[in-house]
Amino acid sequence: MLTNALPMLELAAYCIGSFIMRERPACVLQQLTQAATCNDRIVISAITYAQMRYGQRVKQHHLITKNTREFSRVPGLVYEDWVH
Repeated sequence: MLTNALPMLELAAYCIGSFIMRERPACVLQQLTQAATCNDRIVISAITYAQMRYGQRVKQHHLITKNTREFSRVPGLVYEDWVH
């Protein structure tokens, strides 16, 4: 429960964001409502936002990396080297 007197800044991770969107749990929605009422801020990173907005539309993900030697050992992983 949020009990601080000063407004808080909470960073929501992708796993909780997708859980909220998928399940709509009353207890979590109540916490979000209470935080908004107290002028607390619930924020997400740009990466989390993109995952939540576009993640289900993308059929296949590509890992962008410079370290192809390391990731080439992962079976089935699709990766791209944008450096070399």
